[in-house]
Order: sequence, then C-alpha cells, then structure tokens
Amino acid sequence: MILFLRLCLSTTLALAAFASDVRAEGNCPPGYYPIGGGTAGWEGCAPMDGGVGYDDGGYYEDDYYETPPPMNYSAQDWADFAAASARAEAEAEAQRLNDPVYRKLKEGSWDFDSSPARAKAGVCMASWLTLGGGVLMADWAGKDGGTFLGFFGPTIPHVARIKKAKVTLTQSGENQTVQAFLAPFPWSKDLGMILFAVPSTKALIGSIEDRQDYTVTYKGKAVIKGEWHSGSKARNWLKSCTAKR
Repeated sequence: MILFLRLCLSTTLALAAFASDVRAEGNCPPGYYPIGGGTAGWEGCAPMDGGVGYDDGGYYEDDYYETPPPMNYSAQDWADFAAASARAEAEAEAQRLNDPVYRKLKEGSWDFDSSPARAKAGVCMASWLTLGGGVLMADWAGKDGGTFLGFFGPTIPHVARIKKAKVTLTQSGENQTVQAFLAPFPWSKDLGMILFAVPSTKALIGSIEDRQDYTVTYKGKAVIKGEWHSGSKARNWLKSCTAKR
C-alpha cells in the first residue's frame, strides 16, 4: 500500500509539472499569473495551484501540499484481508507438511540414543523433540555419572558455560522452584538448555507420565512450555537401556 501511494504521489507531481509548463502567463514563471501593475507591467506573481510563488523579493515556497485522503476500510474489507491472510498461511503450512522432518517435529516425537556397550560412561538418553524445543532425559553411569531432566529451546537464555540458576518447573499444575543449571546446548549454539538434577535413575524413570505438560519459568518469564505424549515409550526404553549396563 505504501508503494502504491508513493507511485500515485510521483504521478501527481509529474502531471502537475507538465501542466505548469503549458500554463505560463505574461512575465511570470510557468504555473503563475501576474498580479499588480507598475512600470514592468507586473509587480508580482501568484501561483495558480499553490506551491512555489514569486514576488518582488524573489521566489517563495508555499508549505502547503495536498495529501491523499485517509484509507477507510469497511468491516467486510478487514474480514476479507484476514481471510486472504489465513488462506496464504494454510497454503504455506501445507507446503511445510510435505517435509517429513517438519511433520515429525510438529507432531512431537521421541528420539533415543545410547553410548556403545563398551563405553565406561554408559549414557542412556531419551529426547522429546518439537518445533519449539524439547526435553532431555539422560542418565550417565560411572564415577562421574548422574541423572538429569533437561529442557532446551531457542527462548532459553544462551550461556557459554554451565551456571546455577533458580528456576520453576510446573507440571500438572504443581510448581517446583529449585536450583537448576543453565547450560550450552551441545548440538546448536542457537538453543539454550536448563538441566534439573534428578536423585536417581529409578526416580527419573518412575516420574515419566505417558502424557505430561511442562512449563519452565526463569526470572518471571516462561522460557519453554509444551506437552509430551507417548511417554511410556521413553520410560520403557530408558528402563531397558539402563538395565543393560
């Protein structure tokens, strides 16, 4: 719309300039008519349509410029605009859904990974992946082992190294405010991660509901929220993976 108005204004100015060239009168510049008398036959000029004038003191510029009328749209116009926008978004979404990776992330899915059986660390990790980030459930064996519930996403603050942070985890309407860890996300610098230490492997596996909502709040702001489904797949896989170590 802005480009359209600029084009209209440019066209109007061009037409005005053309008109001024053919409307010159007497000793006045094009676009003006003589006023007064005097020995020179005129004492000043007045603009025919406003704009730049001329008098005995020289040219002067009128600060009046005609502006286009305001844009007035009816309720039906706005409804049509909204419908057109919705159709365009639906068409774009249909194109995105042709991508199996996008479709998988939109629906949410589990991914499972473990270290080789001979590895000392013995890592078992279940990941819930979505378009807005996801959840990690990880368990390490060995002397430096540990069990963590993690959340990652683009709106979680990015840090260069692990640091403690006071955060609130909300699940099924219950809040837990604890000291957690802000950490770099190992696989992408564009995502941040928050890790909660879990007391044991058994406690982690036992806490996995088949369907579970989650919200993580940091400094009064929800930095990630969502809901996983098919949690029994993650629970059974983690139980089997940790039992093999």
